[in-house]
Amino acid sequence: KKMLLILLWIGGVQQGTLGFRAVVPVIKRFENLGSVSPTAAKETSTRIVEVASNGATMNELAELCHRCFEPSTNLARHANALRAPGSLSNVFFNVVGEASVAVLRQDGKAVGCAQLVPCELRSEASELDRGRRAFWAQYICVDKHYRRSGAATRLMHWCQDEAAASAQGSQAESAEIWLAVILENKAAIELYNRLGFSSVHQRRGHLVMRKKIPAAAESVSSPRGPASRFDVLECGGISIKSVLAQILPSLTLGFVALFGICAVLAPLAYRASPTDTLFQLFFKTGQDSQLLFINLAADIVIGLAAAIFAELCRRLFNTLFFSSKPTQQSKGNSIINELIADPSLAAQKESLWRITGGAAAAPLTSAIAIIFWQLGAVLSEELYYRGLLLHAFQRLALAATAPTLTANILALVVSTALFALAHADWAQADGTQYDNNDQREKRGAEWFLQTAPFGALFALLCLLTSDRILAPIITHLTLNVAWCLADLNDLRQAPRAQLASVFDDLRSSRQEQMQQQQQSSSSF
Repeated sequence: KKMLLILLWIGGVQQGTLGFRAVVPVIKRFENLGSVSPTAAKETSTRIVEVASNGATMNELAELCHRCFEPSTNLARHANALRAPGSLSNVFFNVVGEASVAVLRQDGKAVGCAQLVPCELRSEASELDRGRRAFWAQYICVDKHYRRSGAATRLMHWCQDEAAASAQGSQAESAEIWLAVILENKAAIELYNRLGFSSVHQRRGHLVMRKKIPAAAESVSSPRGPASRFDVLECGGISIKSVLAQILPSLTLGFVALFGICAVLAPLAYRASPTDTLFQLFFKTGQDSQLLFINLAADIVIGLAAAIFAELCRRLFNTLFFSSKPTQQSKGNSIINELIADPSLAAQKESLWRITGGAAAAPLTSAIAIIFWQLGAVLSEELYYRGLLLHAFQRLALAATAPTLTANILALVVSTALFALAHADWAQADGTQYDNNDQREKRGAEWFLQTAPFGALFALLCLLTSDRILAPIITHLTLNVAWCLADLNDLRQAPRAQLASVFDDLRSSRQEQMQQQQQSSSSF
């Protein structure tokens, strides 16, 4: 080294281009050949990613997280959350699978950490994606001496490989990784933007972000954790919250009906107490208890017979006008095509798929969930359309001295029209973006024609059973449960990846429409 410096100095003096001041930086550079800077050490030393699988490693990572995050954080809290992420209360997701924890080691020392949690998203993460199965990346931290060296990027690439392997094993087209980063952490937000994450919204001082990861075979060079075996297409079993979320809107209609019956019909039309009025709507025709049970049994039999008759008529109609029946092999693809062509139908089936737990739940468990779901919806609709509206128009017509037959026909027509109009309006408000109003009106007309015959049947049953609503409840509930079970069986025969893609597109369409509405409302 000294001989080389002397030769350089002599050569520079002879050429007149290298004086003493120019040689000094070169000398210092050669003097430092025996030592390596911290940045160079980060670039040249060995760096590997491992899956944390034992208590000692978890404790090591808990200490790392304790150093990286706020000093006030509890060390035991980090250790528990790394082992069991469900022990850490989180407003963004529910844990539904075993998490993977990665440790980034450099020369044997743990310098980085990342946890990938299989989850179902909650409404705080995204109202439209509530219940979606995805991955949540958290506990992403790097020792302060090793930051700005690609360590966090390496950990995030490992998380993406884990999600890609899960999608591949689930026969899905892709999986999604979600995360929440504090708004003040500009460096992390810049990193996630550079990695392809997109912003969803701001919640509770955090920026919620997401990224879709295409399915890919497991990387041989990168170890896989338990999250890579997570099935992203399953619904994770029946969720009581999902059932309640679907029942609550119907119960609101039921409460309105009960208020109208108790506050209006009972004192004005029936001249009776609310309790006696409600009892009369279901059972009462006299004071004899034996007659009460006879009427109860008769209404149940009539309701079941009407349901069977209605289903036979529906099948006969489909056979006469839609004779082409798909084979068992093409049935799954036929269902997918129907869902793509009819977003309203897809919205119904998506709710059914989520409530019944998809293909993961047992048939009996799914049937019980369907019965509870439809029981709440049917009771509310029958109380409102038959218990309140039909009887209200009937009493109004009778009060106007109309004959009984005329009053009954008027009540039947009006209640049926309102029933069909409500369902047609729901079909038009399913989040579908129509090219023009003609398409929207056509869609509403189709649903009106489909639901009006059933509304007329339910109203007719009510009138034929002395204005009681038990028979239409039985018919309505039997038909809905039977159709839901048949639809669930068809959905389970459809290709899982295509079915998930249809439901994802439906959620995306709703989200785009909501964003457009927010932008248009903010412009005023």
